[in-house]
Amino acid sequence: MAVPEEILGLDLTVAILVVALVVVVLLACWGVRSAFPKEDDMFRRFPSCGRAHLPGLKETVATPFHNYSSDTLLIHGWADAAAVKSRLPAGFHPVTNAKTGKAICTFWVVNYRKTTVGPYKELVVVYVVADEPGVTITCGSVHCVNVINTRPGVRQYIDKLWLDEALPIEYGRHLLGCDKYKGSVMQVDRTGDTLDFKFVDEKEGDELLSGSLDVPESFFGHYVAHLPFLVWEMGLTKATFFVINPSEFIRWAATGPPGVGAGLAPAVPLDASPLWGAIFVTDPRFTWHKRGDILKVGKRFEFLKFEPALYQHDRRLKAVLLGAWGHKRHDGAVADAV
Repeated sequence: MAVPEEILGLDLTVAILVVALVVVVLLACWGVRSAFPKEDDMFRRFPSCGRAHLPGLKETVATPFHNYSSDTLLIHGWADAAAVKSRLPAGFHPVTNAKTGKAICTFWVVNYRKTTVGPYKELVVVYVVADEPGVTITCGSVHCVNVINTRPGVRQYIDKLWLDEALPIEYGRHLLGCDKYKGSVMQVDRTGDTLDFKFVDEKEGDELLSGSLDVPESFFGHYVAHLPFLVWEMGLTKATFFVINPSEFIRWAATGPPGVGAGLAPAVPLDASPLWGAIFVTDPRFTWHKRGDILKVGKRFEFLKFEPALYQHDRRLKAVLLGAWGHKRHDGAVADAV
Protein backbone atom coordinates (compact mmCIF):
# COMPACT_ATOMS: atom_id res chain seq x y z
CA MET A 1 0.00 0.00 0.00
CA ALA A 2 1.43 3.33 -1.08
CA VAL A 3 2.13 6.03 1.53
CA PRO A 4 0.47 9.37 0.71
CA GLU A 5 2.90 12.05 -0.42
CA GLU A 6 1.70 14.48 2.28
CA ILE A 7 2.65 11.96 5.00
CA LEU A 8 6.06 11.43 3.44
CA GLY A 9 6.50 15.17 3.35
CA LEU A 10 5.48 15.47 6.99
CA ASP A 11 7.92 12.73 8.03
CA LEU A 12 10.73 14.45 6.14
CA THR A 13 9.91 17.79 7.78
CA VAL A 14 9.93 16.20 11.25
CA ALA A 15 13.22 14.46 10.53
CA ILE A 16 14.81 17.72 9.38
CA LEU A 17 13.55 19.52 12.50
CA VAL A 18 14.88 16.79 14.77
CA VAL A 19 18.30 16.87 13.10
CA ALA A 20 18.33 20.67 13.28
CA LEU A 21 17.42 20.57 16.97
CA VAL A 22 20.18 18.07 17.70
CA VAL A 23 22.70 20.23 15.83
CA VAL A 24 21.58 23.33 17.75
CA VAL A 25 21.87 21.51 21.09
CA LEU A 26 25.32 20.16 20.22
CA LEU A 27 26.49 23.60 19.10
CA ALA A 28 25.11 25.13 22.29
CA CYS A 29 26.90 22.51 24.40
CA TRP A 30 30.12 23.08 22.49
CA GLY A 31 29.75 26.84 22.98
CA VAL A 32 29.18 26.49 26.71
CA ARG A 33 32.03 24.02 27.05
CA SER A 34 34.44 26.23 25.10
CA ALA A 35 33.60 29.12 27.44
CA PHE A 36 34.71 27.13 30.50
CA PRO A 37 38.14 27.97 31.97
CA LYS A 38 41.00 25.81 30.77
CA GLU A 39 42.70 23.45 33.21
CA ASP A 40 45.53 25.80 34.19
CA ASP A 41 43.68 29.10 33.82
CA MET A 42 43.25 29.40 37.59
CA PHE A 43 47.02 29.75 37.97
CA ARG A 44 46.87 32.80 35.70
CA ARG A 45 43.62 34.11 37.20
CA PHE A 46 45.16 33.92 40.69
CA PRO A 47 48.88 34.31 39.93
CA SER A 48 51.39 33.50 42.62
CA CYS A 49 52.85 36.99 42.40
CA GLY A 50 52.59 38.08 46.05
CA ARG A 51 55.36 37.74 48.58
CA ALA A 52 55.22 36.92 52.27
CA HIS A 53 57.95 36.59 54.88
CA LEU A 54 58.04 33.55 57.13
CA PRO A 55 59.83 34.69 60.32
CA GLY A 56 60.37 31.19 61.69
CA LEU A 57 62.46 30.13 58.69
CA LYS A 58 63.57 33.63 57.72
CA GLU A 59 62.39 32.90 54.20
CA THR A 60 60.23 34.73 51.67
CA VAL A 61 57.60 32.73 49.76
CA ALA A 62 55.25 33.37 46.85
CA THR A 63 51.51 33.70 47.45
CA PRO A 64 48.88 32.44 46.91
CA PHE A 65 49.75 28.75 47.19
CA HIS A 66 49.67 26.79 43.92
CA ASN A 67 49.45 23.00 43.75
CA TYR A 68 50.41 22.08 40.18
CA SER A 69 50.27 18.31 40.59
CA SER A 70 49.35 15.91 43.38
CA ASP A 71 48.27 12.31 43.95
CA THR A 72 45.31 12.66 46.32
CA LEU A 73 43.17 10.19 48.27
CA LEU A 74 40.18 11.33 50.32
CA ILE A 75 38.89 8.75 52.79
CA HIS A 76 35.30 9.86 53.45
CA GLY A 77 33.34 8.40 56.32
CA TRP A 78 31.14 8.91 59.37
CA ALA A 79 32.20 9.97 62.85
CA ASP A 80 30.57 10.39 66.23
CA ALA A 81 28.99 13.87 66.21
CA ALA A 82 29.73 14.56 69.87
CA ALA A 83 33.38 13.63 69.31
CA VAL A 84 33.63 16.00 66.34
CA LYS A 85 31.93 18.75 68.35
CA SER A 86 34.59 18.31 71.05
CA ARG A 87 37.21 19.32 68.47
CA LEU A 88 35.40 22.52 67.42
CA PRO A 89 35.38 26.01 68.91
CA ALA A 90 32.01 27.35 70.04
CA GLY A 91 31.15 29.02 66.74
CA PHE A 92 31.15 25.86 64.61
CA HIS A 93 28.86 22.83 64.68
CA PRO A 94 29.13 19.44 62.92
CA VAL A 95 26.84 18.86 59.95
CA THR A 96 25.09 15.58 60.72
CA ASN A 97 23.19 12.85 58.90
CA ALA A 98 19.49 13.33 59.65
CA LYS A 99 18.94 9.55 59.84
CA THR A 100 21.95 8.41 61.86
CA GLY A 101 23.03 11.57 63.69
CA LYS A 102 26.63 10.99 62.58
CA ALA A 103 29.03 13.65 61.29
CA ILE A 104 31.13 13.65 58.12
CA CYS A 105 34.87 13.17 58.57
CA THR A 106 37.52 12.92 55.85
CA PHE A 107 41.18 11.92 56.02
CA TRP A 108 43.21 13.50 53.20
CA VAL A 109 46.27 11.53 52.07
CA VAL A 110 48.26 13.67 49.63
CA ASN A 111 51.53 13.36 47.77
CA TYR A 112 52.25 16.87 46.47
CA ARG A 113 54.60 16.45 43.53
CA LYS A 114 54.94 20.10 42.52
CA THR A 115 53.84 23.21 44.44
CA THR A 116 55.06 26.75 45.07
CA VAL A 117 56.72 25.51 48.28
CA GLY A 118 58.18 22.35 46.75
CA PRO A 119 57.15 18.67 46.96
CA TYR A 120 55.89 17.20 50.23
CA LYS A 121 53.50 14.66 51.75
CA GLU A 122 50.58 15.45 54.00
CA LEU A 123 47.88 13.91 56.19
CA VAL A 124 44.85 16.12 56.88
CA VAL A 125 41.88 15.58 59.20
CA VAL A 126 38.75 17.43 58.07
CA TYR A 127 35.16 17.79 59.33
CA VAL A 128 32.17 19.35 57.58
CA VAL A 129 30.82 22.09 59.86
CA ALA A 130 28.22 24.83 59.87
CA ASP A 131 28.06 28.28 61.45
CA GLU A 132 24.69 27.42 62.97
CA PRO A 133 23.66 24.30 64.94
CA GLY A 134 21.18 21.79 63.56
CA VAL A 135 22.30 21.66 59.90
CA THR A 136 21.61 18.16 58.58
CA ILE A 137 22.00 16.13 55.39
CA THR A 138 20.15 13.08 54.09
CA CYS A 139 22.82 11.44 51.92
CA GLY A 140 23.82 7.92 52.80
CA SER A 141 26.97 7.20 50.79
CA VAL A 142 28.91 10.47 51.38
CA HIS A 143 29.09 11.40 47.67
CA CYS A 144 27.31 14.60 48.70
CA VAL A 145 30.41 15.80 50.56
CA ASN A 146 31.49 17.35 47.25
CA VAL A 147 28.68 19.90 47.26
CA ILE A 148 27.54 20.25 50.89
CA ASN A 149 29.96 23.06 51.56
CA THR A 150 28.59 25.12 48.67
CA ARG A 151 25.74 25.94 51.06
CA PRO A 152 26.15 29.34 52.72
CA GLY A 153 27.61 28.96 56.19
CA VAL A 154 28.94 25.42 55.65
CA ARG A 155 32.71 24.89 55.63
CA GLN A 156 35.48 22.34 55.70
CA TYR A 157 37.03 22.52 59.18
CA ILE A 158 40.69 21.53 58.94
CA ASP A 159 41.54 20.19 62.38
CA LYS A 160 45.09 18.83 62.22
CA LEU A 161 47.74 18.32 59.54
CA TRP A 162 51.03 16.41 59.49
CA LEU A 163 53.74 17.01 56.85
CA ASP A 164 57.28 15.93 56.10
CA GLU A 165 58.79 19.31 55.12
CA ALA A 166 59.40 22.45 57.20
CA LEU A 167 58.58 25.09 54.56
CA PRO A 168 54.94 24.11 53.87
CA ILE A 169 54.42 23.69 57.63
CA GLU A 170 55.52 27.26 58.33
CA TYR A 171 53.61 28.54 55.31
CA GLY A 172 50.40 26.84 56.42
CA ARG A 173 50.63 27.96 60.04
CA HIS A 174 51.65 31.54 59.34
CA LEU A 175 49.62 32.39 56.24
CA LEU A 176 46.59 30.10 56.45
CA GLY A 177 46.28 29.48 60.18
CA CYS A 178 46.39 25.69 59.64
CA ASP A 179 47.47 23.60 62.63
CA LYS A 180 50.39 21.84 60.91
CA TYR A 181 53.00 19.57 62.50
CA LYS A 182 56.05 17.56 61.46
CA GLY A 183 55.41 13.84 61.14
CA SER A 184 58.22 11.39 61.87
CA VAL A 185 57.10 8.90 59.20
CA MET A 186 55.29 10.31 56.17
CA GLN A 187 54.98 7.60 53.53
CA VAL A 188 52.80 7.77 50.41
CA ASP A 189 53.79 5.28 47.67
CA ARG A 190 51.89 4.18 44.60
CA THR A 191 52.36 0.90 42.75
CA GLY A 192 49.92 0.79 39.86
CA ASP A 193 46.42 1.07 41.33
CA THR A 194 47.59 0.38 44.89
CA LEU A 195 48.30 3.27 47.25
CA ASP A 196 50.37 2.48 50.35
CA PHE A 197 50.57 5.07 53.10
CA LYS A 198 51.78 5.38 56.65
CA PHE A 199 51.84 8.40 58.93
CA VAL A 200 53.51 8.27 62.34
CA ASP A 201 54.02 10.87 65.07
CA GLU A 202 56.79 9.28 67.16
CA LYS A 203 56.83 12.23 69.55
CA GLU A 204 53.32 11.26 70.61
CA GLY A 205 53.98 7.54 70.18
CA ASP A 206 51.22 7.16 67.64
CA GLU A 207 50.72 5.68 64.20
CA LEU A 208 48.21 8.24 62.94
CA LEU A 209 46.92 6.46 59.84
CA SER A 210 48.12 3.62 57.65
CA GLY A 211 46.77 1.53 54.84
CA SER A 212 47.18 -0.20 51.51
CA LEU A 213 44.20 0.44 49.24
CA ASP A 214 43.33 -0.47 45.67
CA VAL A 215 42.00 2.68 44.00
CA PRO A 216 41.74 2.01 40.23
CA GLU A 217 41.23 4.75 37.63
CA SER A 218 38.60 2.81 35.66
CA PHE A 219 36.19 5.34 34.11
CA PHE A 220 33.16 3.05 34.02
CA GLY A 221 33.65 1.09 37.23
CA HIS A 222 34.87 3.96 39.36
CA TYR A 223 33.06 6.94 37.88
CA VAL A 224 30.08 6.02 35.68
CA ALA A 225 28.91 3.41 38.21
CA HIS A 226 28.79 6.15 40.86
CA LEU A 227 26.76 8.61 38.79
CA PRO A 228 23.38 7.45 40.21
CA PHE A 229 24.65 8.19 43.73
CA LEU A 230 26.03 11.57 42.65
CA VAL A 231 22.70 12.55 41.07
CA TRP A 232 20.63 11.22 43.98
CA GLU A 233 22.68 12.91 46.69
CA MET A 234 23.74 16.14 44.95
CA GLY A 235 20.59 16.86 42.98
CA LEU A 236 20.38 16.89 39.19
CA THR A 237 21.72 20.42 38.59
CA LYS A 238 24.78 20.20 40.83
CA ALA A 239 25.50 16.63 39.72
CA THR A 240 25.32 17.69 36.06
CA PHE A 241 27.93 20.40 36.61
CA PHE A 242 30.02 17.96 38.64
CA VAL A 243 29.94 15.49 35.73
CA ILE A 244 30.62 18.16 33.09
CA ASN A 245 33.39 19.16 35.51
CA PRO A 246 34.39 22.62 34.27
CA SER A 247 37.74 23.74 35.62
CA GLU A 248 37.45 25.79 38.82
CA PHE A 249 33.90 24.47 39.47
CA ILE A 250 34.97 22.73 42.69
CA ARG A 251 35.38 25.44 45.33
CA TRP A 252 35.60 24.86 49.05
CA ALA A 253 35.17 27.26 51.94
CA ALA A 254 37.67 26.31 54.63
CA THR A 255 38.47 27.22 58.22
CA GLY A 256 40.26 25.82 61.24
CA PRO A 257 41.07 26.30 64.92
CA PRO A 258 41.78 29.76 66.33
CA GLY A 259 45.10 30.68 67.85
CA VAL A 260 47.40 29.13 65.24
CA GLY A 261 48.49 31.89 62.85
CA ALA A 262 49.94 35.18 64.03
CA GLY A 263 50.67 37.33 61.00
CA LEU A 264 47.87 36.51 58.62
CA ALA A 265 46.79 38.99 55.98
CA PRO A 266 44.22 40.29 56.57
CA ALA A 267 44.99 40.16 60.28
CA VAL A 268 43.17 37.33 62.06
CA PRO A 269 42.90 37.73 65.85
CA LEU A 270 44.25 34.83 67.87
CA ASP A 271 40.79 34.18 69.33
CA ALA A 272 39.22 33.83 65.87
CA SER A 273 39.23 31.17 63.14
CA PRO A 274 40.61 32.15 59.74
CA LEU A 275 38.25 31.92 56.77
CA TRP A 276 39.82 31.06 53.44
CA GLY A 277 38.99 29.34 50.19
CA ALA A 278 40.35 26.73 47.79
CA ILE A 279 39.75 26.14 44.09
CA PHE A 280 40.32 22.69 42.59
CA VAL A 281 40.79 21.18 39.16
CA THR A 282 40.02 17.51 39.60
CA ASP A 283 38.96 14.45 37.64
CA PRO A 284 37.95 12.19 40.53
CA ARG A 285 37.28 8.49 40.75
CA PHE A 286 35.35 6.71 43.51
CA THR A 287 35.89 3.38 45.24
CA TRP A 288 33.64 1.85 47.88
CA HIS A 289 35.21 0.96 51.21
CA LYS A 290 35.17 -2.82 51.72
CA ARG A 291 35.25 -4.68 55.01
CA GLY A 292 38.57 -6.39 54.19
CA ASP A 293 40.42 -3.20 53.21
CA ILE A 294 43.78 -2.63 54.86
CA LEU A 295 43.13 0.63 56.71
CA LYS A 296 44.11 1.45 60.30
CA VAL A 297 43.18 4.62 62.17
CA GLY A 298 45.63 5.40 64.99
CA LYS A 299 44.81 5.87 68.65
CA ARG A 300 44.92 9.64 68.19
CA PHE A 301 41.57 9.41 66.38
CA GLU A 302 39.92 6.47 68.13
CA PHE A 303 37.60 8.93 69.88
CA LEU A 304 35.99 9.75 66.50
CA LYS A 305 34.71 6.17 66.09
CA PHE A 306 35.43 6.65 62.40
CA GLU A 307 33.53 4.48 59.89
CA PRO A 308 35.10 4.68 56.40
CA ALA A 309 32.57 4.60 53.57
CA LEU A 310 33.99 5.95 50.31
CA TYR A 311 37.37 6.67 48.76
CA GLN A 312 37.63 9.62 46.39
CA HIS A 313 40.89 9.70 44.49
CA ASP A 314 42.62 11.75 41.81
CA ARG A 315 46.18 11.20 40.62
CA ARG A 316 46.47 14.67 39.06
CA LEU A 317 44.58 17.05 41.36
CA LYS A 318 45.51 20.74 41.11
CA ALA A 319 44.53 23.60 43.41
CA VAL A 320 44.92 27.23 44.42
CA LEU A 321 44.57 28.20 48.10
CA LEU A 322 43.47 31.81 48.21
CA GLY A 323 44.56 32.60 51.75
CA ALA A 324 42.66 34.10 54.66
CA TRP A 325 40.12 36.71 53.54
CA GLY A 326 38.43 37.09 56.93
CA HIS A 327 37.80 35.49 60.29
CA LYS A 328 35.11 34.22 62.66
CA ARG A 329 35.17 34.93 66.38
CA HIS A 330 33.96 32.44 68.98
CA ASP A 331 32.30 32.84 72.34
CA GLY A 332 33.75 29.72 73.90
CA ALA A 333 37.19 28.30 74.58
CA VAL A 334 39.48 26.73 72.01
CA ALA A 335 39.22 22.92 71.82
CA ASP A 336 41.72 20.97 73.89
CA ALA A 337 44.73 19.58 72.04
CA VAL A 338 44.40 16.07 70.65
